[in-house]
Amino acid sequence: METLEKRPKKGIEERIDDLEQQVNSLREMLANSKDILSMDEAATYLNVNKSYLYKLTSNQQIPHYKPNGGKVYFERVLLDEWLRQNPVKTIAEIDADASRWLINENHRRKK
Repeated sequence: METLEKRPKKGIEERIDDLEQQVNSLREMLANSKDILSMDEAATYLNVNKSYLYKLTSNQQIPHYKPNGGKVYFERVLLDEWLRQNPVKTIAEIDADASRWLINENHRRKK
């Protein structure tokens, strides 16, 4: 095991990168623990650019709040629901739906 003296010292750029990663991790943890999120927190939570999130809010494509017409806020539960809209079915689900449809269609024709 290396001792502290034998370990190569990190350059300032590497240390800044490490600090930025730590700050981003803390932001994610904070966003995951709050019920109401700011624009920055929501962008981090959704893993999207802030400009894309602004576009979604301006086109009224994502649920959000603007108290007093000012800053934009998001409810985490509603963001989760928004993320879950339009699920893509698996091949197994599509096959099961097709089988059910064929069975129902055959029952209708027999009547």
